[in-house]
Parts: sequence; structure tokens; C-alpha cells
Amino acid sequence: MTQENVRTVQSLYAAFGRGDVPAVLEGMDPEILWCNPGPSDFAYFGTHRGRGAVAQNVFAFLAENLHISMLEPRDLLASGDKVVVLLHMEATARKTGRRIIQDVAHVWTFKNGRCVQFHDLQDNSQVAAALRG
Repeated sequence: MTQENVRTVQSLYAAFGRGDVPAVLEGMDPEILWCNPGPSDFAYFGTHRGRGAVAQNVFAFLAENLHISMLEPRDLLASGDKVVVLLHMEATARKTGRRIIQDVAHVWTFKNGRCVQFHDLQDNSQVAAALRG
């Protein structure tokens, strides 16, 4: 199951890279728990449950507020029900023009072959500062 989970995660990043957000959402459990700790003044941060909340609070927010020029998975580590992705991200806040360059870790948790939880570990203070200007 571990290699199948890795292939699933790789396909989700490939879909995101193509701009195919519906395919990314379809690859997740309908009740996914998406965790992105950060300040409460942006919908992007917080804990979101379900594909609809992730679509609106994460992907729609990203599309409106950030231009992601690079989201490059560099290492995938898998064990049991988890796949950890170490990646490099470069983005620009659309309203302020401020750049965000950082290395990030994403933790995907699977159950019965479906992604049931996602945890985004990044420098959220840098993201918030870029969004605020």
C-alpha cells in the first residue's frame, strides 16, 4: 500500500502542476481533514474539513492571492499510512508583489487507499507577511 500511496501523491502534485484542481480534489477522501496552521485573518490558514472547504478556503484562495511559480517535490518519504513530501516553493503575493521562497513539508495520511488528512508545514508567518504587504 505504501508505494500505491506514493503514486497517488505524485499524481496529485502532477495534477496541481497542470492546474487541474478538480483532479486533486477527486484524489482525496470526501471528508479530508486539511490542516494549515497560521493566522486566522486569512481563510487559507486553519483546519478545513471536506473537499468543498478545501476547494474554497485553500485552492480558490491560492488562485486569487498567490502566483505559485514553483512547487517542486524533491523527496518523498513513505512509511505505513503516511507519505511526507519535502518540496521547494516559490510564489508571489498578487496584491503586494512580495515573494515567498521556502522549503516546505507536506504530510499526507491515507486510509483504505484514500488521502484522509493533509498537513502543510511551512513558514506561514512569511506567507502571511507577503499577503499583508
